[in-house]
Amino acid sequence: MYFSYPYLSWLVIFVFIPLAVLWFFNFRYLKNFGKIFAIVAIGSFIWGVGFDLVGSPLWHVWSYHNTLGVWFFGLPIEEYMILLALPQELAVIFLLIRKKFYG
Repeated sequence: MYFSYPYLSWLVIFVFIPLAVLWFFNFRYLKNFGKIFAIVAIGSFIWGVGFDLVGSPLWHVWSYHNTLGVWFFGLPIEEYMILLALPQELAVIFLLIRKKFYG
């Protein structure tokens, strides 16, 4: 199923699975940073959606055959998933690097 939808496959393999593994092994530490995750989610979502809505008419990067076919405001649902999940993954990585160096 996933390989019928390459965009979703890449999201699952490189974002959702690693994010779940990082949270599973570091939940006690990461649960203390709820405000950071909320700020990252809101900021990246507003910036990303705005950027994509302005930029997507200029370049056509999504094929109708490569997505689930669910679109909101001209963007596929997978784009909204990556706008929420990828910045969270990066925030987790940076927080774990911070923990490694500063305790």
